[in-house]
Amino acid sequence: MYDKEFLLFIYKRLAMKHGEDVSVDYMQKLRSIIDDTDPKQLTPNVTCNHKWSKLNDKLGFCEKCLITGKIKHVNKTEG
Repeated sequence: MYDKEFLLFIYKRLAMKHGEDVSVDYMQKLRSIIDDTDPKQLTPNVTCNHKWSKLNDKLGFCEKCLITGKIKHVNKTEG
């Protein structure tokens, strides 16, 4: 799920399921964030906390994550 879709899901859930007033400041802030989020932005669900190594720099990804296959590592240049 893209970030914008996910944030909109949270926004709607807060408003419809939990009865949050969309005119309060934090809901307006959330709506502004949603509006300014690139529709194609995709953040991994899980990132690792492995120590980044020189090998990782050459590979462009975390070799420990590749071995376990359980976690998607975000390249340090991506964020």
